Amino acid sequence: MHDAFGSGTLRAPFLEPEETMRFTAVALAFSLFALPSYAKGKKGPKDGQYCSKKAVGTTATDKSGNTLTCKADSKGKPRWTK
Repeated sequence: MHDAFGSGTLRAPFLEPEETMRFTAVALAFSLFALPSYAKGKKGPKDGQYCSKKAVGTTATDKSGNTLTCKADSKGKPRWTK
């Protein structure tokens, strides 16, 4: 079989080495750009923030080290309180 140039050799339709390096560099740049958003992790509860109904009566620690308890406020909505 002949390729489009008639040289008699077939080449895979992959990128040339320079293009492969450029593509890899761009992919790495985008992945590093997204990395800080994954590094933030899960934030803990805050005083006054809503908590789930399942969590009522439980305690948790916020990022400052304060102990918060999940209990109903005056309207019956569960919230984290100090």
